[in-house]
Amino acid sequence: MEKGNEKVAVAVLKAELKSLSNSIERIESFLLRNQENALPRSEAELKFKQMKDEINEIKNDKKQERSAKEARFVSWCALAVTLVFSVLNYMK
Repeated sequence: MEKGNEKVAVAVLKAELKSLSNSIERIESFLLRNQENALPRSEAELKFKQMKDEINEIKNDKKQERSAKEARFVSWCALAVTLVFSVLNYMK
């Protein structure tokens, strides 16, 4: 009987070992796929630096656009004041 139990125990251990081997292979393939898709640190830093530069450029463009609008407003005000004074001077 002991030899029969030993054979069963060995068969069970072989099945568990096979199952663990399959699990390890799946995990390794999963890790390899993730590693292939991952960005290296230098590429990630370069990408984020470019994104920061683009964000800063957009902010600067908005500031320049706002200051251009303010300058245009001041110019129109100056033109209006000039026209008002010219009309007043003409009415004199």
